[in-house]
This record gives sequence, C-alpha cells and structure tokens, in this order.
Amino acid sequence: MDIRPETKPISEIFPIEGKSRYLIPAYQRPYSWESVNIEDLFNDIQQEQPHYYIGNLLVNESEDEADTFEVVDGQQRLTTISLFLVAVFQRLSEFIAKKSLDGVPATDPEIQDAISLSSNLKNKIRVGSKTRLSLLPDDQKLYENLLQVLDNNTPDKKGKYKFTKRYKTIYDLLEEMSADFSKIKQFYEKLNEVEILRITVGKVSDAYSVFTSLNAKGMPLSMIDLLKTTYLRIATNSGITEESATENWNKLLDVFRVSETDYDAALVTQFLLNNYDTFISDDSGSITKGQALEKYTEAFKKIGPKLLDEITQNAKIFTLLAPQLPVKAPEQLSVFKDLLESLTKLDATQIYPVILLTVKNYLKNDATYNRTEIQQILEYLIKFYVQRNIVLRPKASNIRARSIQFIRRMNSKDNVLSPFETLKGIFNPIVPSVKEFEDALENGVYDVSPKTVRYILIDLERDNHQNRLFNKQNPDTLDEYIKPNVPRWSIEHILPQNKDLSIEWQKSIGEVDWSVAQDENVHKIGNLTLTAYNSEMSDSNFEDKATLGEEIGVGLSTKLFLNESIPDFENNETIENKKIWSIQDIERRTKYLKGLILKKYSM
Repeated sequence: MDIRPETKPISEIFPIEGKSRYLIPAYQRPYSWESVNIEDLFNDIQQEQPHYYIGNLLVNESEDEADTFEVVDGQQRLTTISLFLVAVFQRLSEFIAKKSLDGVPATDPEIQDAISLSSNLKNKIRVGSKTRLSLLPDDQKLYENLLQVLDNNTPDKKGKYKFTKRYKTIYDLLEEMSADFSKIKQFYEKLNEVEILRITVGKVSDAYSVFTSLNAKGMPLSMIDLLKTTYLRIATNSGITEESATENWNKLLDVFRVSETDYDAALVTQFLLNNYDTFISDDSGSITKGQALEKYTEAFKKIGPKLLDEITQNAKIFTLLAPQLPVKAPEQLSVFKDLLESLTKLDATQIYPVILLTVKNYLKNDATYNRTEIQQILEYLIKFYVQRNIVLRPKASNIRARSIQFIRRMNSKDNVLSPFETLKGIFNPIVPSVKEFEDALENGVYDVSPKTVRYILIDLERDNHQNRLFNKQNPDTLDEYIKPNVPRWSIEHILPQNKDLSIEWQKSIGEVDWSVAQDENVHKIGNLTLTAYNSEMSDSNFEDKATLGEEIGVGLSTKLFLNESIPDFENNETIENKKIWSIQDIERRTKYLKGLILKKYSM
C-alpha cells in the first residue's frame, strides 16, 4: 500500500504558485459545518501558537486529472479554510476601496502591500479558470457565486442557502479587523502557517483502509495523560506514595469515565480549560489547548499536589454540564438541574466559567451566591444564548472574554454589585438588538442552529401543553432518545426539505419557481413542528402527514400545542379539513410562533 504522510502548512495546500487542486468526489456529503465549528477553528487560528496543527487531510491521487487530489477525509475543514481565504480577500478589497475614498494614493506602502496580498489570494483560490478546491455541484455553484468578488463583482443574493450563511459567518468574524490592515495581514499569515497532516494514497480502496484505521475506536493520548506524569512526580517528591498518588489521580478520571477502561478525553480537556480560566488564572484572556499542559504544570509546581483535590471537586460540579457522565453532581445542585441542562442543549460552552464560579460559591453557602441569584443568572443566560444562536452574534470569543471579565470582577474586592447585576452590566452591551432577533426569526432558523430550534420548540410545547398528550399515564418524552443520536421526537419540516418535491407539493407551493420558494421558506420556524420519529413521513404529501395519527405522536394531527397553529383557525380550518400547506401558511404560522418566542426569550 502506497501511503505518503506529509506535514503541510496551509500555504502549501493553497499555494500562490503551482497547479495542485483538490476535488470533493461525488460520494461525499455536502458542506455541513455549523457556525460553532467555524468559530472554533477561527479562535484556534487566532489564539494558538504559529504552526498550530488542525487535523488530517486524507486524499488519493485522481486518475483523471494531473496534479489533482480527491478528498476522502477532511473536506469540511478544507472548505472552511478556502472560505476564510475568500473572506480575507473581500475584507482587503473593502480596505483598499475605503482608503481610496479617503484620498490615500495608490502608491501608499500599505495599499501596495494590500494589493499584493489580494493578488496572491486570487492565485491561492484559483488555478487558471478553475477553482483550486472543487466542491459538489450544488456547493460549487454557491462557491463560484461568492468568488465573483475576485473579479470585483457583487455576488448574487443567495443568503437563504446554508453554504452562503456559513460564508457570512466567516465574513462577519473578520469584521473587527477590516479597518486595520495589520490585523488582516496578521490573520492571513497565521492562517497560512496552520499545519495539516496530508496523507496521500494511490487508490481509493487504500484511502478507505487508511480512513477506517484513523477513525477506529481507541483512546488517543490526551492532555490529561501527559499531565499525569507531572502530578505523580510532584506528589511523590512531596512524600506521597506512588500508589496513593495514582489512586488520587484515578479519582479525577473516574468523574469522566464512560466505561471501565475508557474516559471521555474531550470532556476532560474541556473541563481543564474551563477550570484553569475560572479558578487558577488571573489573566484577562482565556487559556488555549496548546498552552494548557505548560500552565497546569506551572500550577502544580506552585501549589503542590493538593491542587488535584480542588480540581477533582470542581470536576464533580462540571458534571452538571455533562449529563452523559455517570457521576452525578452534589445533591444540593439538583435545584438547578433543568436550567443547566438547558444551557448544555444550547451549546453555551463559552460561559462555563460563570457557571463554575457561581455554583461553587453556592455550595460554600456564600450568601452572595444564594439560590435566587443563581437562578436569575441561569435564566438570563438561557435567553441570551437563544438569541445569540439564532442571530449568530456576538462571536464566541467575545462571549468568552466577557465570561472571564465576570470572574475577575467578582473576585475583585472593589466590586459592590451582586453577581446577577455584575453579569448584566458585562453582558447587556453584547445582547442582540430586538430588531436583530425579530429579523432573524422571520428567516430560516433551522439551518442556522438546529439544536436551538429543537430547544425552542420543546420549550414552547411544554409551556403551553396543558395535558394535551402528556399526563400521568403518558409522561412527557420530548427529551428521550431511542438510541444514541436518534431522539424519540424529531423536528418535522411540514414542507419537505427534499429538492425533488412531488407534483402535489409543487402545486401546493403555488409559485412559478417553486424551488426558490422552497429554499426561502423550508427552514422557517412556521414550517417546523415536532413528531415522534418516523423515517418515512418527511416526504409525504400534506394530507398524509395530517392523518398519520394512528401511532401516538406521529403526524400533524398529534395533540401537541405546536400543531394547533397548522390550520388557519381564523378561516375555520381544522387539521381534518385542511388540504394543502402553502407559503402563505408558513408565513402566517411564522408570525404567530415568532410572537411567542419574542415574549418568552426577550431580555
């Protein structure tokens, strides 16, 4: 088997010169990264040291085109990086245009440098008339539309498509550096220095074998494995026996254990980063994965082996934010269980330091952090994250910075405000405006944040359910899972997502260009409801969906509050006599549900 692993910086994956190209083959799935994945990569590029390793790129050499590689694994990351390059170009173009309007001559050194970078970016993104990265057909059309900026043209408005929305996320992430050429250049240089392990194989069959091996189950060497050596050395040097030190270390691992031999390495890393920011660091910034091992080593040397006891106690509090772990948090914290689970469903990882600090002080019976105070903080953060996840503002890094600011201010002797008032003073300036939230709710929301939409729908149902379906004999199962990653209740698109709509659905839409109307409306809140899992229901016509009530929970006639707004009751419709589902129905129901959402989550 011909396998050639090579560490490559992005500057060589997307070179200024050379004919190398990357092709996403037909068997791959479309671009699917969510905004949170993009922000994570952006923050890593920004915060980690130069030459930061971001993962593997598994390719095989194309049999049809010279200097072309087919991407077997790593296409999501590769596509995102290409979009970063396009966004940098667009921001540079705007910078040059603004300087020109301000009367800065084209001979200005900064302008010349910006023009040179723009020229290099064109060569990175294109190879002659072709794009250096060739995507699947639907994604490629949207990608090439965006690439009109390379020719100083304005792309067509395609903002309803997920691919275009993800590009806007990237473009917005670069907003703060758009007026400062040095910041744009610095990000561009760090992006070029990011490293990836490109593994090239000769045949697709070999690529599959390598892919299977790379993704085989097993415990990779993690930060906590490396940190164990430091702890054992410091503990034994202080007089603790190696047996006792190992036993103490295992108490920490037991908190994150998912089987007799395995623990969740990703969760341990997430906890250690949050624990350091909250309880050890006094910096204004947040620790990165690349810094963590060194920083913890310094902390153990300074504080000694007793630091591990503190870390283990904090880890037990952290289990509130990781309900999949078998170890349960202290009983006193059960009063906050539902609120904390809500924040985990909303992917509120950037505010974990706020939770760790407030909850730990509550356990200490600190009167400043009483039950009412904690409850107000958690309810505020839930509303904040619902809005943030739908509007996609502010950036995750901004939220994290505010979280660290809250920690430092609460630890300051000069702070005279309560925790809740302190939190509001820090976070209120970055809460999305009412108009931003309203506008976002009128557009597609499912493709912006499916998890948040699921949370909202379940929350609205529970608020208004009143024994419609669930009662003592038939308890609420909205959060249950049939098996891992398969919820008992799934989000149903009334108008299907399928691009090959049936003739019945095309007539129901009633638009000349039904595919455009579908794209613009299918992910709106008014087109969504909950149904018990049924893999065959999604593409059925409206009347079939409406009458699938024989099995409890399946179909639009299920006795859920959410389903009562499907018929237009003002025009005497019922679910039994309603025959079609139109764009006007989606708009009507979007307006109704939007009102409920604004009432519940406005701050």
